[in-house]
Amino acid sequence: MGSAMARRMTAMGCTICTDLTGRSKSTQDRAKAAGMIHQPLMDIIGQNKVHWIMSVLPPGEAEGFARSLKDTYA
Repeated sequence: MGSAMARRMTAMGCTICTDLTGRSKSTQDRAKAAGMIHQPLMDIIGQNKVHWIMSVLPPGEAEGFARSLKDTYA
């Protein structure tokens, strides 16, 4: 689902960065085909050009990820 969303967004001119660390080869291939750019999460967050952070993951993991992000980078 994330690669399909990224494909639509890159087609509209958005730059989509994603952290593919530890992801499978097939996930990396889908991300590349969708036009995503691999960057470590810390680098993505550290850029002053970031307008949004969108995370596509199972609902049960969303709150924990958001809290971790806030605690680490706020």
